[in-house]
Amino acid sequence: SVTLNDTALAWRSFYAATGDGAALDRAVAAVERAAALEPADTIAAQNAADLLAEAALRDVIGDAIDLHAMRLHANLGMVAFLYADAASREAVVARIVAHPRIRSAVRLLDRVVLMAPDHAGALSTLASIHTLAGDAARLRALAARMEGRQPDVADCKRNSLAAYRGEEDPAARDDAER
Repeated sequence: SVTLNDTALAWRSFYAATGDGAALDRAVAAVERAAALEPADTIAAQNAADLLAEAALRDVIGDAIDLHAMRLHANLGMVAFLYADAASREAVVARIVAHPRIRSAVRLLDRVVLMAPDHAGALSTLASIHTLAGDAARLRALAARMEGRQPDVADCKRNSLAAYRGEEDPAARDDAER
């Protein structure tokens, strides 16, 4: 499973460098296999969920945003740039929520939260997806799970600091060195 996870990360880096969507699809396939082989591994499940969500959002974004030219990974924050009014927002959100990879990502994130109830990354992503979807019932259920708990933000803090330093993204590291 570690080899598959590392393979997925390599394909994701290749996707980031080239914009080749097939590379991201290969990353998703590898990390999904890793998560399936080790169902109790929250890291593999979180990585799979992250890549599934990114690939789904890339599909929905399509040519509306040139992710490669902007050196960006697809994320939920980009959704607001995909619509001009309430009707087009509703259509975009419906496409995202119905996307099979988003559905798979939510299932994996639910599994992560079940095994690691304080996992801030999984909780945050679930909350963002359910908020986007306007799914009040799932948001209430998530809030109930968190009642009296404190999310563990240590990983989020470490990953954010690494990203700010350009340590995780070779392209960002190259830009920082210029």
